[in-house]
Amino acid sequence: QMRKEGGIFRRLCADLGVPATPGGSRQHWLRFRVPETMSRLDEVGVGVDMSMTFERSIGFRSGTCRPYPLFDVRRRRALRLTERPTIIMDASITDSGTMGLGNGEAAVSAARAVKRRCEAVRGDLIVLWHNSRLTTPADVELYRNVLEC
Repeated sequence: QMRKEGGIFRRLCADLGVPATPGGSRQHWLRFRVPETMSRLDEVGVGVDMSMTFERSIGFRSGTCRPYPLFDVRRRRALRLTERPTIIMDASITDSGTMGLGNGEAAVSAARAVKRRCEAVRGDLIVLWHNSRLTTPADVELYRNVLEC
């Protein structure tokens, strides 16, 4: 499917006269398979992936908050693909069944602690916030507070 969609993307770009450079990718955890997903993203020319994150918690699933090159373990070769791990995901902080911190100060405090750990090693704080999580004033306020913490 990625090859098919990559081909469609390249044809559309050619028709429009724009460079066909797919920027980044983030795969839903239900569709993400190691190592197949990384190899396929590399094959279609995606340069950056941001799929590595925890579903039920915020933090460092990859053990780092810095970009790192990916490797195809089956073919034993370096990929052109770089992983930029996602450190904070909205649902991981707020929902019951995850950290369950809701939209208040506890959620912002948890985000602040992780942000400080990223800053301490001069890493990147990659935040995933679903647009469906910006439907109420409380949702928007939490989003702003996490970004500004």
